[in-house]
Amino acid sequence: MGSDNEFLFKDQIKVLTSSNWNIFFEPSTWSTKITNSHGEEIDGATLAFIAEEIQNYSEKKHEEHFGERRKAPLDELTRKRRGVEDYLLIRHESRDTFESVFEVYHDENSIYCMESFAVSKRNNLLHNEMSLYLNIHDAEKVLESLQKFVDKHKNIER
Repeated sequence: MGSDNEFLFKDQIKVLTSSNWNIFFEPSTWSTKITNSHGEEIDGATLAFIAEEIQNYSEKKHEEHFGERRKAPLDELTRKRRGVEDYLLIRHESRDTFESVFEVYHDENSIYCMESFAVSKRNNLLHNEMSLYLNIHDAEKVLESLQKFVDKHKNIER
């Protein structure tokens, strides 16, 4: 974790490092509780902080086991190899801390794909990942609503 995050999350880091934490899982109610050595439950801000850190840890372990995930737009060779048709890169932006990608296409299996993700420049992990895969029947259902949305709002934003 960099110094910016250490400053931003200093209170949560202090809470985490000042106590030993215990995780209790109750199978009969399918509930989990996290308490310190005094029996006090973890506060919401610290829990949110540790949840994000656990997500990062999980993502690292996933990549160790299955290999690194795709973190860039589909390149031309990959598109040809995978039978991608009508590829459209909607957004590929680089900001201070993240690089974001949003792309749509369909493939030789008649699946329409919408994929959006951001890659952290700090730890090279995926965040805000969204993948939507539609077959022809679902795409037809979405198309009417999408066209109405565009028709209604296209003149408002321009």
